[in-house]
Amino acid sequence: MKRLLIAAAAASLLTGCFNDKFAEEVGDGITDPITQPPPDRPKVAYCDSIVGNSTVSTTFSPGCLNCDIVDEAKVADDVARSFASLTINDAPQTQGGSVRVTAQSGVVFPAGREAGAYLTIPEQPAGTQVQLLSSNAIAIKTYLGGILQEETSAVAEPRLKLQAVSSDPELPESYVSFTTSRMFDAVELSISNSTLTISTSGVSQTPPYKVYELCSDGGIR
Repeated sequence: MKRLLIAAAAASLLTGCFNDKFAEEVGDGITDPITQPPPDRPKVAYCDSIVGNSTVSTTFSPGCLNCDIVDEAKVADDVARSFASLTINDAPQTQGGSVRVTAQSGVVFPAGREAGAYLTIPEQPAGTQVQLLSSNAIAIKTYLGGILQEETSAVAEPRLKLQAVSSDPELPESYVSFTTSRMFDAVELSISNSTLTISTSGVSQTPPYKVYELCSDGGIR
């Protein structure tokens, strides 16, 4: 698997891909709410991207009306500024959609990783961003051989973690993750319980989530 990197410094913006050779500089928009590195060492947002011969799959529950995903392959393309648009419209608490990346055959990730997703949550006055802190609106799951291993949300154990990444509108806003305690070969982002917030030609619609990358390991350090 390929290691994706974004380096952070005080005065510039990230302009390219996550990768080892071209770790790029990010400005004030990158923050770490959990730990702060020494002032002489730049912060780095990293991701072990599930690339190679991996597969991307999506699922929508029957009650997720007009739900859709565009450019789903971009959640596993090792590119910092590319993303899939995941739309979850008028989905009740138990309904929604998911996108999963499964590693190529023979690849298994060990326990102890920060499995998760880089994404931007749409702005909603009383919708998903509020629900993230108090419900199962966003969940991260791991699988092995197609069998669910672990899952978490803001109200489940282990608790979902959220790290702020960037204020640049072309970059992911957050990394959501949890520390795995079992081996796995797939990571899934699941979103449910969205709220209708905008109207286009009289039809209510939820803004799409921007899902940049699913990672077998990631975060800010």
